[in-house]
Amino acid sequence: MGVNRHLLGTYATFYHQEGPADKPHIYDNRLLAALFGLDPAAGYTTKKLVGQPKYDVESRFKDSVLFHDVPLPYSSLGYNSTQIPTAGTPQLMGTPWTTESGALRCVTGEVELVARSSDNLCIIVNFVAARFSSLYISHMPEYESLRKTKVDVQLLYNSFIFLYNQGLHLSLFNRCTEYIVRNISNKALFERVPVDKLPVDLQNTLHSVAKMSGRLDSKSKYLFGKCQLEE
Repeated sequence: MGVNRHLLGTYATFYHQEGPADKPHIYDNRLLAALFGLDPAAGYTTKKLVGQPKYDVESRFKDSVLFHDVPLPYSSLGYNSTQIPTAGTPQLMGTPWTTESGALRCVTGEVELVARSSDNLCIIVNFVAARFSSLYISHMPEYESLRKTKVDVQLLYNSFIFLYNQGLHLSLFNRCTEYIVRNISNKALFERVPVDKLPVDLQNTLHSVAKMSGRLDSKSKYLFGKCQLEE
């Protein structure tokens, strides 16, 4: 895996079974799960959904470039099936992506939950590793994505921009900016030098990076309250 390479995965990326029970066609690519911060040793299956997938976006990702020109909640017109974990080995019993406590199942890395359906059968997760980043959408938005509203093709386009913005070939300035944004909810970090005391161009850069990367949540918005931000 080269540096600055990004991955977009959807639906049955990890596991799928179809065909007659006595001669099933099994597509077992669970080793790919590790590239999305998920457990390659876990079981996965596919499940038909009742109705079309509908995602509630986590608050700090609502202003992200990922959902630019995408009405929220994100209602997909793509293929109405999803990949979900299983309680045991593949194909035994499908379970929602989150536990009763709200924790994500099958997570091995620092995976960020971007969006999920109300029944937790559909998720969008983002994983940033040392040398690459990835985005996984558990249903298939690309299926007939050019029909009707075009909302799915917009999301797919946004996904490429979102991942590109997580590029790891960064200048020293961008590395510093990224560090600040990653720790932007740490109030102590800004006690000595508040954001509104920084040069105006840096204020706008920090605000833009935080917004596009989904880190501009309620805990960090207060930092920009007195800033001279561009519209």
